Amino acid sequence: MFNLESIFDKERDNLDFEHLNLSGGEKQRICLARAIYRNKKWLFLDEAFSAIDKTNSDRIHQFILSDPYLTVLSIEHKVTKETVSLYDKVLLFENKKIVSMNVEEYLNSIF
Repeated sequence: MFNLESIFDKERDNLDFEHLNLSGGEKQRICLARAIYRNKKWLFLDEAFSAIDKTNSDRIHQFILSDPYLTVLSIEHKVTKETVSLYDKVLLFENKKIVSMNVEEYLNSIF
């Protein structure tokens, strides 16, 4: 057993993951939990689910996106139909330009 406070740098608000034996998915879930706990209006995610299994990823997505007061901008390369359908809009990069699509349009073009 370890003391969580011993790995937490309060001055810099950082966790020292080096002294823990955590998987990549566990580290990502801790970071996501900390971001959600801050209760901000915006949540920026960059490949935040890349090491998390599909079941947990879907559950976390559903939890995050159920908050009507939270705006989520998520950059993801690994997308599923179930996950995409939870979002309001999809932004794609094509020829160095951003193309906005509604979710239904995107799902019809990809899946």
